[in-house]
Amino acid sequence: MNKALDLSHPLGEVGTGHARRVPMIIGCALFMELIDATAVLTALPQMAQDFGEPSVRMNLVVALYLLAAVIVAGSVLALRMTRTLKA
Repeated sequence: MNKALDLSHPLGEVGTGHARRVPMIIGCALFMELIDATAVLTALPQMAQDFGEPSVRMNLVVALYLLAAVIVAGSVLALRMTRTLKA
């Protein structure tokens, strides 16, 4: 059976570097997302003041920013996974 198409183990062949790499990549991505959200939340009061809106109404900015980041990250991940499965 072709090992590139073998999906019996989601992290790849047990004992290879893939079993450690995937959780590391996911952890790094979540950490980067946390840092991004912290930066947006830190800038939120100044953004609200600049737009002349109350800070409470600006929470939509955070929700949309995180949603956009998840969509971009998900599309990149899906593209890489389909390329890996085709190889």
